[in-house]
Amino acid sequence: MTVPSFRNHHAAVSGKVLPPSQTLLEGLKHFTAPAAAVDLGCGAGTDALHLASQGWKVLAIDADQNVLESIEADAVITQCQRFESLVLPPVQLVNASFALPFCNPAHFSSCWLTICEALTPNGLFCGHFLGIRDSWATRADMTIHTVEQLKDLFAGFELLWQSETEKDGRTLGGAAKHWHVYHIVARKC
Repeated sequence: MTVPSFRNHHAAVSGKVLPPSQTLLEGLKHFTAPAAAVDLGCGAGTDALHLASQGWKVLAIDADQNVLESIEADAVITQCQRFESLVLPPVQLVNASFALPFCNPAHFSSCWLTICEALTPNGLFCGHFLGIRDSWATRADMTIHTVEQLKDLFAGFELLWQSETEKDGRTLGGAAKHWHVYHIVARKC
């Protein structure tokens, strides 16, 4: 099995124009005006830059300082942070496109609590979780979820949009991979 490498991933997508994530686009349908957002694990900045282009004030967070330097824009503040020490301001939207599975399971609960506390009432979470049939599900350093665990995570939320995808495919870096992904948009109650 190929182990994901963020440097390889970022190199593979460098210079490519990627569309914003479907979860973010679905989430934005529930806002009438731009506000403040956090983009966790922002990577190349596709979602952060899309939010900024729509008038949002964005805090883009990634563990790789090099990628943060390439996405700076007037409406985007960048910050180098790891999930283990996550600190977030109050925001109306937390976007975590394919980011949270890379939070070490030992730190996921505190990371999730930080996300929930940062979301203002009626704030939205948009993001992805890997399921138990994903190729990376056996990795001890990745956070994987069952449907039941996701129901527990989102007990204080209203699910606005969700989708489950399971397919063979490739990573953005080109490696073969079986994907089992939960796509979720949820409003904090």
